[in-house]
Amino acid sequence: MLLWMATQTGLKAGLGQTDVVTACRLQARRRWLIRAGVSLTLSSLLLVLFVCLQRDRMTVRSCLRNMERHVVALQAEVSELGQLPAELPASSSRFTLVYASDLVREYARQVQEPVIVGHSAVQPLMLGHDGHGVLIYENGTVRSEWWPRPKLLGQWQAQSLRIRDWDFRRHLTPPELP
Repeated sequence: MLLWMATQTGLKAGLGQTDVVTACRLQARRRWLIRAGVSLTLSSLLLVLFVCLQRDRMTVRSCLRNMERHVVALQAEVSELGQLPAELPASSSRFTLVYASDLVREYARQVQEPVIVGHSAVQPLMLGHDGHGVLIYENGTVRSEWWPRPKLLGQWQAQSLRIRDWDFRRHLTPPELP
């Protein structure tokens, strides 16, 4: 049908039938090239997106796996001592963590809410927010979670305010001596 319409239009324009057929074939080749180029580009973009998502998932899993070694060692210390130790127990991992100060550990011992007691260095992601592995202490148990950087900063600031208020109230009353 298309060839017939092109032939009729081409004949009216004064072109020969072979010129019209050649023009029609060239147009079809151009459309095929454009379709092939667009589909190749889209499939390449999807492949790159998939690879980036996989890389981000592997980064998060690797961070949490490394955190788990610290969680196990810290939970063993907490179970033995009944409270958070002064220093993070040594583990076989070279994965370093920022650990809680004395005030944060005392606060965690006194309250019944989850308390951030440690976190990993920032782990860069390609598609999502960069994040941290976070150690959370709650009622004698330690667990690890993955948090995006904005969430960690917001929770850390809120926790710091609660700790400051708790510490201020704690020092309002004089200590009781025996």
